[in-house]
Amino acid sequence: MAQDFDEDPMDRHATQILARIAQTLDVPLTTFFSKTQPSPSIGSLNAAELKNLAQTTEMLRDFVKLKNTDARERCLDFVKREIERQN
Repeated sequence: MAQDFDEDPMDRHATQILARIAQTLDVPLTTFFSKTQPSPSIGSLNAAELKNLAQTTEMLRDFVKLKNTDARERCLDFVKREIERQN
């Protein structure tokens, strides 16, 4: 398959990462590109888990829109600091 020269390698990489996350969460890849919230029929998730999945999906959608690698690093650092603060 020939590579599309207009394709942004970062977009392709982000899509590959999202595909792995979707597989892990057992949701369709399109979940991350849909403007709607995940359907309550996803597996046996309870309301709190569905809300968590919706927030995770929203965060991932926004994160992959970041083209600047320094901005991505700042986001990751922020999340890591917040995790440390709650422990």
